Amino acid sequence: DGPSPEAFFQSLCVDRRPLSKARSATTVLVAERMDGPSTLNDLPSLQDRLSEQGLQQFLEVYQTAGRAHSIEKAERDYRPSSAWKIKKAGWEPEVAIGYTLLTSAFKRDLGDAYVHRTHKYAASSYLIADALARQAWRLSETAPSCYAGLKGVHGLLANDSSWAVLEGEPTVGASFTTNAFIEASASSSCLRADGFYMPMNSDGRIVHHQEDTDIVHFVSEPTDYQGFHSLIPACLNADELEYDLPAPATITLRAISDAWKTDDGTPLRRRVFTVAATYMVA
Repeated sequence: DGPSPEAFFQSLCVDRRPLSKARSATTVLVAERMDGPSTLNDLPSLQDRLSEQGLQQFLEVYQTAGRAHSIEKAERDYRPSSAWKIKKAGWEPEVAIGYTLLTSAFKRDLGDAYVHRTHKYAASSYLIADALARQAWRLSETAPSCYAGLKGVHGLLANDSSWAVLEGEPTVGASFTTNAFIEASASSSCLRADGFYMPMNSDGRIVHHQEDTDIVHFVSEPTDYQGFHSLIPACLNADELEYDLPAPATITLRAISDAWKTDDGTPLRRRVFTVAATYMVA
């Protein structure tokens, strides 16, 4: 059955040493794909654990996810997002690069690991959780309205089955707990009359890909005694405006609209679910 949620979370926080002890933050997932180190205590030995076979496994996973065909190309393609984190938000370079690549393609893998309480990707999960925790404590204002697709190839349901609560006829006030990290966008380019357009990285450029799906609207609120309620800025370049949400988070359905309009007044031919989030960080 695996460890309890509390024990699993504590296992991700066993060591707060910087990830620079590894040659590159991207090596964390490579080693884990080889059934390598499961906690940050093992990071100093990562250089000795990487084999050609392990690297090939990582590349195959990355290709299957529809992303870049090499770690080097991935780092180039996602450099604008990593650079924003480093220059504008004060992230450590190794953490910014590792976080950006992990969250670009492995949301479901990491979410499934949390569901099954496995330590298979503990170091990668820790990297993401710790990075978002640090940024949550630095929040000086709440995020604007952000949007994500419910279904579709890149929708919330594709990475986390907990979002199935919003299928069918959900009840306003219903709550559920997420398992996977969430990425949403505040860009007006995402909402068009015919639905939701997901910001996608294509060879280093942001393009908007149409998804056949209803839309989830995230509202952020100030921190209070119950926890954090704001999405966290992850890349505020003009063409992306990405905000992220750690897992687990409690999602509460605030409203359902069949008459939503874009900023210019254009009606959307999709249902829009307005939700609020609550989460805790270490």
